Amino acid sequence: MQSLNLRGDPSGPEEPAAPPSEEPLGLAPIRRWLRKPRPRLYRLWLWAPLTANAVRKAFVWLRVHGPPAMRRAARFAWKAVVAVQALRHVARRIGEWFRARFPPGSRGHEFGAQLLASSRALGRAVKALLALGGGLDRVTDLLPAAEAETEPSRPAVRSAPPPVRKPPRRQVAAATGGAPQTNDPQSSPGPPKGARAEALAQLSNGLRLRIRTLGQRPRRGALRPAIWRILRERGATTSERLGLLLNMDPANLTKRHLSPMVAEGSLERTVPDRITHPEQAYRATHIPPG
Repeated sequence: MQSLNLRGDPSGPEEPAAPPSEEPLGLAPIRRWLRKPRPRLYRLWLWAPLTANAVRKAFVWLRVHGPPAMRRAARFAWKAVVAVQALRHVARRIGEWFRARFPPGSRGHEFGAQLLASSRALGRAVKALLALGGGLDRVTDLLPAAEAETEPSRPAVRSAPPPVRKPPRRQVAAATGGAPQTNDPQSSPGPPKGARAEALAQLSNGLRLRIRTLGQRPRRGALRPAIWRILRERGATTSERLGLLLNMDPANLTKRHLSPMVAEGSLERTVPDRITHPEQAYRATHIPPG
C-alpha cells in the first residue's frame, strides 16, 4: 500500500528532470518574427527583378552612348576655353584702359579694377575648363574605341537621297580646261595618309579628336593648349614633328607659337643654350598656356 501510494501522500517517487535545451536564448522570438507575414517586403521583392533589369539596361546604354557624349563634352570644353580666353583678354584690355584714363577714386577707375578682377576670374575659369577637358580626354582614352563607335541595332530606315543637279557640260569643260570631269568617289579627299597618319595614330583618341577640331586656320587660344597637351603626352618633340601633327609649317609654328610659349613658361627647350640646334626639341612644363 505504501508502495502504491494509495493514501494520497504527496511525497511520491521523483520524476527524472528534463535535459536542458541546447537552443540559445532568444531563438524562439526570432523564429516567430521570421514566420510573421510581411506584405510590404513581399512587394519590394517583386520589384527586385524589375530594378535589376533597369540597371542592366542603363549600363548598356552608358556603354554605347557614354563615350560619344564625353567626347562631345570635351570638344565643347575646348571651344569654351577659346571663348573664355577671348573674353578674358577683352576684359583685361578694357580694364587697363579705364584705369589709365580715369584718376584713382573715380567711378571709371573702380570700373576698370572690377574688369581686371573679372579677367582674373575668367583666367581661373580657363584653367578649370582645361582641367575638365583634359580629364574627359583621359576618360575617353581609357574607353575602348570599338564600343564607343558602335550603336545599338535598330532597323535601318533610310530616306531617299536628294536629287543631284549636274552642271552643264560647257561649265564643266570650262572649269577643267576642256577635259571631261569624272565623278570618281575614290578621288574625293579622305583621311590623311602617309607620315601624318602614322604620327596621328601614335596619339590618344582625345588628342586626335582635338587636332581634328582645330580646323585649317586655328586660333591661338585653341592651338597653344593643344600643343601643350601633345607635348605633355609625347614628351620632348621637335618642331618638325609638331608641324607634321598639326599640318603647319615648322618655322612659322616655332616663330608664332613655340617661342612665345617658351617665353611665358609653358614650354621649355631641350637645348636652351643653342636655339637653332639641329636636334632642338620642346617639352611641356606644369604651367598651362594662357
